[in-house]
Amino acid sequence: MEVKDKVKQRRLERLRNLRDMTEAGQVSRSRGSTGYTETVIPNRNQTDLPLYADADWKRRMEDPEYAWQHKIMMDRTLNGLGSQENESGLLAPPSPRKIVIKLFVSCILFAGLFGMFQLNQPWANKGKQIVAASLTQSYDFTAISMWYTERFGGAPSFIPSFHREGDDAVRVNATKRTFFSPAKGSVLIPYDGTTHLGVKLNTAEYAPVYALDTGQVIYSGTVADTGLTVIIRHAGGLQSLYGSLSEAHVTVGDWMKIGEVVGKASSKDPSKGSFYFAVTKDGRPINPSDVITLIKWAGTTYRFHPLFTLIMIGSAITGYFLEAVTLFAIVLVHELGHLAAANGFGWRVREVQFLPFGGVVIVDELGTVPTREELLVALAGPLQHVWMILAALLMKGVGLGSISWWDYFIEANLMIGLFNLLPVMPLDGGKVLQSLLSYIMSYHNTILYSAWISMILSMMIIGISCIQLISGQLPLNMLVIGIFLLVSNWYAYRQLPYHFFRFLISRGYRVSQLLSRGVLAQPIIVTRQRTMADTLKLFMREKYHLIYVVNEKGRIQAILPEQQLVSGYLDGKKPGSAVSDLFM
Repeated sequence: MEVKDKVKQRRLERLRNLRDMTEAGQVSRSRGSTGYTETVIPNRNQTDLPLYADADWKRRMEDPEYAWQHKIMMDRTLNGLGSQENESGLLAPPSPRKIVIKLFVSCILFAGLFGMFQLNQPWANKGKQIVAASLTQSYDFTAISMWYTERFGGAPSFIPSFHREGDDAVRVNATKRTFFSPAKGSVLIPYDGTTHLGVKLNTAEYAPVYALDTGQVIYSGTVADTGLTVIIRHAGGLQSLYGSLSEAHVTVGDWMKIGEVVGKASSKDPSKGSFYFAVTKDGRPINPSDVITLIKWAGTTYRFHPLFTLIMIGSAITGYFLEAVTLFAIVLVHELGHLAAANGFGWRVREVQFLPFGGVVIVDELGTVPTREELLVALAGPLQHVWMILAALLMKGVGLGSISWWDYFIEANLMIGLFNLLPVMPLDGGKVLQSLLSYIMSYHNTILYSAWISMILSMMIIGISCIQLISGQLPLNMLVIGIFLLVSNWYAYRQLPYHFFRFLISRGYRVSQLLSRGVLAQPIIVTRQRTMADTLKLFMREKYHLIYVVNEKGRIQAILPEQQLVSGYLDGKKPGSAVSDLFM
């Protein structure tokens, strides 16, 4: 035991030395004549902007991701999670999420290979030959490297984080975050990495310019090359720059939500406008197209998952292209139903994604809008299948088209529509269940119980699929979807503190909506020793609360509006602070 403690102590000492060396190197590289600066730059001149450094705790707290993580990890009463000493950073054990993801990938590979070897189709036999060859024959990587060197002047690197010469590679597309397009328009001057370290966009005259992602404004002022300029710092080392503005609606220190208006584009002539947009990653300029996919239709961004494209190609090779196109068309109409409803309520739609298992509309309003709107948006997708089935029955009745194809179309609509009504997040049925639960219980319990229900039902889907697999059937599609839903809900469960924290941040706007139309207050009675975090967990989504603080004898000592409790908690009260700290 003593030996293990000494080994652990030496490891900790080496990690401290390595960290100190890294910080010293970063400081020496970033020290300038006027203090510590970061290389956030609209062009080659990188000394014009008075930007913040990130060398101490106060500066790190300006990063919204770091600030949130610090708040959640410090407040055990809110997150319900504990951490043991010396189990952070490099010494932390593998997270359950990583284990689940590895299990998910392993199950997919095993199920796919097992299913392929059980079939006797021509394409399956070809796949068996490829697998057998890959396991029995060695591959000549040297020839590939020589060919690549001759064509492109350098051998390929199989480590994505570094270039052959040792230059760090910026891996923006590796993130799972989705971003908001800063404006609607066309590219006038593209990014070239040398003279143009951003893009110049043509827009409508005085068009609104939106925040790329959630973050904090670190600069708002005039720059020689880009005129009126706003810079926002985001999580993960990203910074976005908005230049050539006619108006700026923000000041330094403001926290911006994704899709919020930063300012207005300038006016080139009576009908057109323009503005400059640039992005940096860890202080290095990157191509904005690496962050935003500008595939748009009717003002909405559409993103296709790479596996979705591979499935479409595979369906064409195996002779099922018509069926795949039919399913894609049904999913598209389903998602357009959600999109139309969301736009009708004025929601901010980030994008529409097409995944291997279906589609999803990414919005920024869940948990921050009236429950009625969220319920109607969730139902708008499944309702599209009703009119599609009725139209198919009509076409089939009049004899237009192939009867067998219409039968397949109706069957596919029923399958997709009914499956999406399962009470599992993030399916439509799960969102409906979550919306209904929010009418009868606190919002914290709503998202907690919906996550647990979704994980239990996902495991049931996996269990049924495994039973069918053992009995000789091949329910690979259901098995993969079940694993996908389980992983998604486990990740959602891990993100529950962030979800609830976001609910609290947007609570002020929702309260103003409730008070504007008049609402009966829902009292919450607590003792003065009760913590603020535990009291916040009692908040209901569609209620306005007055908190009655009583002493041990049941006498009322104070009546607090909910805004005072939320503001007191978000303004930096100590973790576990009692409600009485707000008035005593």
